[in-house]
Amino acid sequence: MCKKKGEPAKAKERGKNISLWGGIALILNNLTGPGLVVLGASYQGGGWVSSSLVVIIVGILSILGCGMLARVMAHVRGNDHFQGSIEYTNICKAVFPTWLYYCIMIAFLLFFQFSNISQIV
Repeated sequence: MCKKKGEPAKAKERGKNISLWGGIALILNNLTGPGLVVLGASYQGGGWVSSSLVVIIVGILSILGCGMLARVMAHVRGNDHFQGSIEYTNICKAVFPTWLYYCIMIAFLLFFQFSNISQIV
């Protein structure tokens, strides 16, 4: 949770035990997600140039978004060196008004539900 002004964030309870290659595999899996199933069909239907260009553009946008999220996490009080356990929901609660926080959390949970459904179907 985000702390009040002046209170440092608690240290992480869990240690970092994911190797570099394990982290890369997780990132690639999260980037492609359920879209990996139709990636071959998109290359076949749209051609390799346009499909590759879209994948590269989406990858660059994803990198920029992750960089911005990491920067916001570093600016939470007491988390200058990422020693606290600050997550996406904590950031939303600290930054947005209550009504917008609830709207974002509902959209966030719906996204995960739709993602799970698309992976099942």
